[in-house]
Amino acid sequence: NRGSPAGNSRQNSKTPAGSEENVFERTNGAVGTITGEACQIKPTPQVGQKGETRLLAENPDEEIGRKENRGREKSQGTENVVLQQDTKVWSVRELMKVSIDLLQKRGFEEARLNVELLLAHALKCQRIQLYTNFDKPLAREEIKEFRRLLERRLNREPVQYIVGAAGFMGLQFRVDPRVLIPRPETETLVEQAMLLCNRFPVGKTISILEVGTGSGNIAVSLAKYVRQAHITSIATSREALEVAELNAQVHEVADRIDFRFLDVYEPVDQILLKRFDI
Repeated sequence: NRGSPAGNSRQNSKTPAGSEENVFERTNGAVGTITGEACQIKPTPQVGQKGETRLLAENPDEEIGRKENRGREKSQGTENVVLQQDTKVWSVRELMKVSIDLLQKRGFEEARLNVELLLAHALKCQRIQLYTNFDKPLAREEIKEFRRLLERRLNREPVQYIVGAAGFMGLQFRVDPRVLIPRPETETLVEQAMLLCNRFPVGKTISILEVGTGSGNIAVSLAKYVRQAHITSIATSREALEVAELNAQVHEVADRIDFRFLDVYEPVDQILLKRFDI
């Protein structure tokens, strides 16, 4: 049960057309601001930085009288650009398009999926509802919350940690920095274990030992899909066990999983002296 902090969950992505004010863009030192509704974006040399450009959106119908507001802060050698609030009324469609374009230009894979997950989390809705409410105007606080999440993603924080959840075997698991993010490849391990369970007589309790609990995604998935399974899951991290126990409770299988704080390389606990089927 190993994950990658930058890993991807098996979540289906599968969205568009506007422009915005105070949404920044920066690539290899280039900084950009998108302003106004009917605007054209043109590159302008950035002072003091040879070979770099600055994206400035100008509205041909009115003079842009105010200066750009940018806040920057340093965090572990990474520059964070603080997105400032503006007065433009944004629709779901416009905000998604601008954000997807931004992530793509910054080299993020699955930019659309990232934006869907972050915006759905900010709006407290399902991803499909983003498309059924494509032209819905967003409130100022909703945009502010989305920008906060987007900024974290631009600083390369895994989207699963940002939204606090990861998909695995068709289930949602709570995750945070205390545990690794479930990897899609690990589903193959669970599927093979389920096939082994089919070899046992119907009604027989199948004892399974898992070493390395993590978020509990393996143990919980097996308990959820194999009703006669009883899993003993051991880990050397109490914090990880707390997350796993929470996931077991959420999926209502806590009564069939025995979580233990135990190092398999230390003198064996009495629990390991018995024989396991898998």
